[in-house]
Amino acid sequence: MSFDYSGTLDTEQIKSKAEELAKSLQYEFDDLSHLCQALYCKKIGGSKSNYANSAIALVGDNVLKLALSRKFYMLGADKKSINKQKEEYENNKQLKKVCDELEIYKYAFNDENFYSDNLPNNKKLPRPKHDPYVEAVIGAIYLDRGFDYANEWINKQLIPMIEESL
Repeated sequence: MSFDYSGTLDTEQIKSKAEELAKSLQYEFDDLSHLCQALYCKKIGGSKSNYANSAIALVGDNVLKLALSRKFYMLGADKKSINKQKEEYENNKQLKKVCDELEIYKYAFNDENFYSDNLPNNKKLPRPKHDPYVEAVIGAIYLDRGFDYANEWINKQLIPMIEESL
């Protein structure tokens, strides 16, 4: 695994959990280290500034915006309509629902443990209103194989999940 990680968790366990999530995402990574990077946090369940994945999440956010803009443009939408529809699809509420449905949080990890191992009485830790994990996953897919693959995953996997809750 080429992900630069120096914590106490076993890298094979990190890789195994990332492979499990990749199957759930229905995406086969060429380089799983991108997904590992997307799931790594310094502090799980804190403010947005505590996420080590914020750079890859920023990349994913921009890829998502481009994919949605392209989709709506290809459907004949004008600028105003593209912006309105894009906002509906990429809002925090929608992305958080996707994250919860895919249970991405249980694969998140910091230097000492996985999110799922850090739960007192199996309660979810508080999370920010903004969900960086879905965007980080998109960033990982983009870094793994480029825009066309990320766009395909967004259109085949992510958008249908979002549309179910609109």
